[in-house]
Amino acid sequence: MFKHFNIMYRQFHILLIVIVLAACPSSFVYSQDVDWVVEPIITDADEIDLEQSMQTTLNLIKVKKDGKWGIKNTKNELIVPIEYKYTTIWRGGKHCEGRNGRDQYFFDQEGYEVEFDEVDALNKKLNRERDEKKRIKNLEDLTAANPDVDFSTILVRGKYHKYVALNKKTGDTISNNIAIKGFFVTSSMHSLQTVDKERVVVNGSGEIVKPFDKEADFVDRKGDRIIYRVKRPRGLFDENFNTILPFEYNDISFLTEDFLEVSKDGEVFNIIDVDGNIIPNTTGSSIYVSKKGMIIIKLDKYKTGIFDPETQKVTEYDWKIGGRPIGNTNVYQITNKDTLSGLYDFDLNKEVVPCMYRRARVKGSLFVGGNYPVSKKQRRSTLYQLKTVFNLKGEEILKDSIKGIMQVGPELIYTTDRNGNFTEYDGQGKLRQKLPEGIQMLSKDNRFISHQKRRENLYIPINDYLSGKEAKGYTSISKPENNKEKTLFAYKVNRDGKQGVIDQNGNILLPLVFDEIKLESHYRKYLIAKVDGKWGVLHNPLSSK
Repeated sequence: MFKHFNIMYRQFHILLIVIVLAACPSSFVYSQDVDWVVEPIITDADEIDLEQSMQTTLNLIKVKKDGKWGIKNTKNELIVPIEYKYTTIWRGGKHCEGRNGRDQYFFDQEGYEVEFDEVDALNKKLNRERDEKKRIKNLEDLTAANPDVDFSTILVRGKYHKYVALNKKTGDTISNNIAIKGFFVTSSMHSLQTVDKERVVVNGSGEIVKPFDKEADFVDRKGDRIIYRVKRPRGLFDENFNTILPFEYNDISFLTEDFLEVSKDGEVFNIIDVDGNIIPNTTGSSIYVSKKGMIIIKLDKYKTGIFDPETQKVTEYDWKIGGRPIGNTNVYQITNKDTLSGLYDFDLNKEVVPCMYRRARVKGSLFVGGNYPVSKKQRRSTLYQLKTVFNLKGEEILKDSIKGIMQVGPELIYTTDRNGNFTEYDGQGKLRQKLPEGIQMLSKDNRFISHQKRRENLYIPINDYLSGKEAKGYTSISKPENNKEKTLFAYKVNRDGKQGVIDQNGNILLPLVFDEIKLESHYRKYLIAKVDGKWGVLHNPLSSK
């Protein structure tokens, strides 16, 4: 009988646990699946804000209700009443403020009202501690910590007298506590300083060797060449601040460490060497360095020059370059004087697609060329145009009567006819399928696709789509946020009214269980999320914990 009673007791106990769990809020379940920093317990708030930059550790949370702000702690206890137009969390979260107009009220982290003098004293103390950490105490400690660097010190005479530690090998300053804008030391240990309100050049022994324009502002430097400006005009100087080019130029800027572009009138540019000598045959309306390091000169409307820094020679081409290189290649769209376009590969030094297309454009990593007569009686937009699609090797991969074309990553190509119907090809131009009439193809960052009909769309990660496996899509996807190294991108997604976070490959970073998520970039350590009407705080998957 006792055994029978024990079995009944255990069954009752299990039933009781099930009932209790069922009665618990769903946030209890979510807390098992999600790495919460603060459990979703912040109630009675329309919005919350962490003001993360002002807190060394997360202990206070700003809350907004009916247009007014207050502050709670992480236990959902009210610290500052929700009755202010603005609230601020002071340094380290040790004090906070509520403000209505000019009326200010200060509170400690326990919620007791304090006087401004107490808050001000704490801030001054924290400022002193911060400055003490940044201050270089002595050159010996600095040298011991960096045995491979040859340090020295120099006295900067300006509004304040400050000693600055610097690297004698490179001339780079070590301290950021510098009194003069643009101050640095050259390899010959010359520097610009202010003495008796005048700008002067000082040598390594501290002697004044020459005056300098007191209105000059530092612009840029490479090696032993320095660009300064006085308001608009620019000048070029060597490591001893001797004048190479006076303050007479609208523009002086570095192309490489050995060559610069210059212009006096802002319309005609030339390339010069670091000694100020003009390189012959480099006169053009613009000069720039490409992503691949080529120095490109626009010699004329349909004439381009490529400058070789080693030979100091210019190779001329009878066409113009169309903007930037395509993707991460050295392939450009080019257009000749007959306004016919093609592709040129500078790595191969040849036209991979000849200049023969009147209507041409780059779409993703594809070059699309087409030719058709223009009828005076018919609008160009209504013509049925035969287009040819090339890859960047110049290989023809697709030829069809195409009105529009769209590339989704390297894997898919979509074309439309003049009736707006879509056809799907793979990246090599092989037909995959013709989409039914009325279906439109949408793309999100070339990572997600959606076949839309009557504005009902579902975004599917492209990897899932290509694999052919059944995948649940998302009714909406936010713009991407990235981590500090820009190697991880995250998207806030929505499905069935719930939000979550996925990476660029569609992998789930945070499950779709939230009412609302405020996804921030790597500049935020935490993110805010809402579950069942309650706010909580999570680690930002884009930021290291």
